[in-house]
Formats: sequence, C-alpha cells, structure tokens
Amino acid sequence: MTASVSSDTICVLVVGKTGVGKTLFLQRLFRSTARYAKKAPMACGHTVGFNVEVVAVDCGGRFEPVNPVVNENPYVAFVEIGGNRHFVSDGQFPLSLMTFQGVIFLYDRYNVDSAMDLVYWYEHLRGYGIVGAEGGAKVMLIETTHIPAAGDASSMARMVPDELVGAYLQENAKKPTTLLRNIFLSARSMGMWFVRTTRFSVADFQVQQQSFASRFAVALYYVLATIGNLVLYVMAITLFGPGQRSVSFYYPSVTKALKTIEDDISGTLTLKECPLYDQQLFEAAALDSVLRFVQSLR
Repeated sequence: MTASVSSDTICVLVVGKTGVGKTLFLQRLFRSTARYAKKAPMACGHTVGFNVEVVAVDCGGRFEPVNPVVNENPYVAFVEIGGNRHFVSDGQFPLSLMTFQGVIFLYDRYNVDSAMDLVYWYEHLRGYGIVGAEGGAKVMLIETTHIPAAGDASSMARMVPDELVGAYLQENAKKPTTLLRNIFLSARSMGMWFVRTTRFSVADFQVQQQSFASRFAVALYYVLATIGNLVLYVMAITLFGPGQRSVSFYYPSVTKALKTIEDDISGTLTLKECPLYDQQLFEAAALDSVLRFVQSLR
C-alpha cells in the first residue's frame, strides 16, 4: 500500500505501547462495522512490525457526509504499528511514503507507561509531518480498559476478552510445566492480583488532591521510572549515537504527554474508558465516537 491508494480509501494510523489493545480495538471495530466480511480478522497476540486491517465502515445514517462526492461507505485502512519503537528512523514501516488522514493514539487506563510513551510517538510522527502541522492528519486519543470498573458485577465474569484467552492458550498449550515455571506463574499471579487490588489509573497521576499514600506511590513511581529512563537513554546513546530521538533525557509526566496530543493543531477527539473486554459494551460506549472521527476525515 502506498500513498496512491484509491480516493475512496481513508488511511488511519494506529499507534500505542505494546499491550494497550490496538489489535483488539481493530477487531472490535471490524465486527461492529464490516458488512461484507465472512469472518473476523485472525490477528492475535502482540503485533510485530505492522498490521493492516481494511474495514468497510457503515455509519448507519448516524452522521451527514461532510463531502457528498465521496462514496457514502468508503473503505478505511487502519495501519497498526507494533508498540516497540525502533531507535533508527523508518525502522519499522515506510511512514515517509504514506499519506494518513487520521492518527489514533491509544493508551491503557491502568498502564501509566503507555500514556507517557505517547509523547514519544507524537514527536516521532511530527518528525514526518504527519501530525502537528497545518493540513496534517486529524488526531484521536483513546483510553482503553481491559477490565470492568470496580463494582460492575455484570461484567466481572468477562474480565478477560475471549480473543486474549485464546491467544494465551495457543501460546502456552505446548510449553512443559516445570516446578520453576509453576513458581514463576504463581508469583506473577500474585503480582497481578496486587495490581488489580490497588488499581492505580492514569487519572490518579493527574489529580492534584490525593491522599498521602497515593502521593507517595505516584512519587515513588516517577523516581523509579526516571531511573529506568536514564538507563535506557544511556543505552540508546551508546548504541545509536547522540543523534537518536526515540528516548528523551527528561522523562515526561502523564499530564504533559496527554496534553501534547490533546493540543494538536488539527484538533483532537478524546474518548475515555473505551471498553475492549466486551463487544456489546464497545459498540454502546465507543463505536459512535470512532465513526464520528472517521466521518470527519472524509
């Protein structure tokens, strides 16, 4: 696919840190809007390199066409780039050869790193002139959730999407079970249980009025994250020289990272708490916003 695609096709770039749910988001969207496909896309697990899903979007008469000349049901090519950014320019995907009408930034509500990492993605894409310039691509910022809100008993039984369960079982079915592996899995389960019980979200890092325990946890997280970022920065300089741009010396805050994207010159459509753990909830809470964004690109 190059920049010379059909005029009826809209190209949307989908970026975000590994694990935020980019592939699952496209699967939910595919199942909600595709009219002619016989089956859903089979992509599962983490995306390595890139993944392209072409969806025949049907807005169902929800919105009036911005440009009546354009086909009322154009195809939308969602280009998902793997979350592990390369330090070298153009290492994963020929961004300089593509023309994008829109860019969707995704971060996980309960993964603070994924929100901070978006500022790197934004600067990377701005270097190609895709965002942050007059006439650039329009931007959408989506906060994903993989687990239901606390107290939502109706969804607790479906906390893990079937797609992720299938990918996990497929990956681990043939792995031998040893004592060391069982100990590791038990420790990981305990860690995940602790994370679920504390449930610190991205919003907790933006609220000024917090309890002492919350402020201490946030401050400790920033200290550890800054140390880790400095180590990564030194490694990047050592391996790729001082000209590398994928890691900044200064570790961005959550507020600054999200504000950078929300203040894009083309305007940003923001969607909070996009539920990926259930198809029906996704269609009820997020589909209209996504289709409205796609409609604005015509």
